[in-house]
Amino acid sequence: MNPYFKITDKTLIYEVLDNAEYGTLALSIDDMPYAVPVNFVRIDDALYFHGALKNKKMKILAQNPTVSFSVVESYALIDSNFSSTDGLACPATQFFKSVSINGVASVVEERDEKAEVFEELMQKLQPKGGYKPFSDNSYDTPFKTTAVVENSDTGNELQV
Repeated sequence: MNPYFKITDKTLIYEVLDNAEYGTLALSIDDMPYAVPVNFVRIDDALYFHGALKNKKMKILAQNPTVSFSVVESYALIDSNFSSTDGLACPATQFFKSVSINGVASVVEERDEKAEVFEELMQKLQPKGGYKPFSDNSYDTPFKTTAVVENSDTGNELQV
């Protein structure tokens, strides 16, 4: 990345993260990359996502908890003919913000912490409400089969 465009201001980074509906989680096992889009929520300096305990990403995380996560906020695609009349595609470009985070994922075990994460996720994605609070016992079974994962970051980069 061009250092001229690197931003480390957490306020700007958090703005991109908090406005994104999903991001791409990249994992690796046996030198084979695996990237999957996930809904997520940021709480303080950590990101959280969830999934079935027995899905592919959870099996990979059990063997290699090192992850990379990215979010992109697109602004504009500039056609090549905007700044050139020679017919070449080279001048085409795109303006966007992206946040890239590398970290180590860990599974959240405690029910109260899972409930807090799900509450924050639902407030982000469904702010109008319309669901039972996560303290309700009807969530006990889903909580036993659903993993909540925290990605503790080892460095944020916001690219513009």
